[in-house]
Parts: sequence; structure tokens; C-alpha cells
Amino acid sequence: NSKFISFNNSRKKEYRLITVIKDKNVEKKCISSYSEGHYENFKNNIKKLSKNNNIKILDYIEDGVIKSKFEQFMPLDKFLIKLLEKNNIEEFIFQILKCKEFVFDNFERISNYQENNIFSKYDVDLNGYDFNKLHFIKDGYLDLTFQNILIDNDKYYIFDQEWYEQNVPVEFIIYRGLKIIFSFAGISKLVSEEVLEKLHLIEYVNLFEELEHKIQTTINSDSANKIYSYNYEIENNAEFLLNKSINQLIIRNKELEEELSRVKQKKGMASFFKKGRGI
Repeated sequence: NSKFISFNNSRKKEYRLITVIKDKNVEKKCISSYSEGHYENFKNNIKKLSKNNNIKILDYIEDGVIKSKFEQFMPLDKFLIKLLEKNNIEEFIFQILKCKEFVFDNFERISNYQENNIFSKYDVDLNGYDFNKLHFIKDGYLDLTFQNILIDNDKYYIFDQEWYEQNVPVEFIIYRGLKIIFSFAGISKLVSEEVLEKLHLIEYVNLFEELEHKIQTTINSDSANKIYSYNYEIENNAEFLLNKSINQLIIRNKELEEELSRVKQKKGMASFFKKGRGI
């Protein structure tokens, strides 16, 4: 019996799939023949991950259909959100780094990543960024985020690994997951920036945002892209206006401090001359 069915109608027709949630598993199917190529790529991701003995994957293929097993394990994103709700930032950071290490240790690392990487594919300029600090892996499963990982006794179980790119920095995958967590948990900008700073990701935010924007516009339909692009521009403009306002306040605060200092000096001089007349 099917409990829930969803359609990826916001995507371009060649990427649209149906998700069917049943009693014991979740099934993914093509909406039409247009998405058969993408569906085969999804299957290849599962086959390749299944050959990695260090990875426990819940996705499998049965009778040509992609399925995922249900497991009563803790979703990693919910575990992390609870840590943030308790304001346990240090443990939150520790768990993020642990997940990052898991990804970096269990996938083939690459050192020659200056060309033919995910940034060059989507025409994202790396100038001005120190990409030597980024850790690239050959097989970049973009959905290796906290939302698609279950944990049980410190073991990770991954699922729904639909999207794949070659030569991807682990930091980008981590950032994608963090952004979703910050949104769902309603984390303040101050806390999110503190986390990104401690994870050494803050300097790459604009770079990762541009890359994510270009990936989404490749996948989404024209109508969805209009909404996405509008929100993207609003968010960036809001950030620009906020920083501009903060800078204006800093300048105005400095002017007021200087004015206050001049007033105090005048009062001091007046007091000095007043005392002088009493002598």
C-alpha cells in the first residue's frame, strides 16, 4: 500500500521522478520517458556506492526499480538540530567534522583538481579563493548531506543519493547540509556565522552559493527558476543592504563618539575657566 506519493514537478522534465512511500520501503520511478536517462544515472550511483565496502547504503534496485529500506535509526539532521536547540555548539561542530571525515576517508581523494572540477563545469570563477584549503573527492555525491544520513551506534547509513558530480570539495557538500539545517532550525545569522567560521567555511559562502544557484537552475524548470532566482536575488540584496546599514551605523556611531568627545572637551575647558575666575 502507498502512504504518500510526490512528484518533482518543479524540475525540468528530464529530471522528474515520482517518490512513493510504502509500508516497508520508498520507491523512486520515472514520471515519463524523458527522465529515463537521469533514472539510469541514479541507478549507477547506487551500484557504485554498493561496491564501496566502507559505505552502508539503504538504496537498492529490485526489478529495475529504485528502492530504499526503512530503518528505525536516528536521522543525522534531527540529531544535529537538537544539539543546536540545546545551544551545544561545540558538540555540533564535533559531529559535523566527524561526518566530514567519514566522507573524506571513504571516497577517493584527488590532488589534481585545478581543472575539470565541479566549479569549471558550472562556470564558477575560483579567482580570489584559496582552493588549496578545500578537500576534493573524485566521486562527489551531492546528497551526502545530513538529511540523507541515518546514525546508529556511530555508524552512518546513507540513502537517496540521486545527484553525482566529479571532483567536488567535501566542504561544499557539508555546506549544503548546514544551510538546510539552519533553515529548519530557525538558527540566527549570528549563530550560523559562528558555526561557519569555526568550520572554516565562512570565506567560501559566496562561492558555494553561486555554485548551488547554477546547479539548481540547471535542474529546475523555467517557472521554478524564476522563483528561485528571485529568492536568490532577494537574499543577496538583503545581505548587501544589511551590511550597508551596519557600515552606516558604524560610521554614524564613530561620528557621535567624536562629537561627544568635543562636547566633553568644551565642558572641561568651561569648568577650568570657571574655577580660574574663583581664584
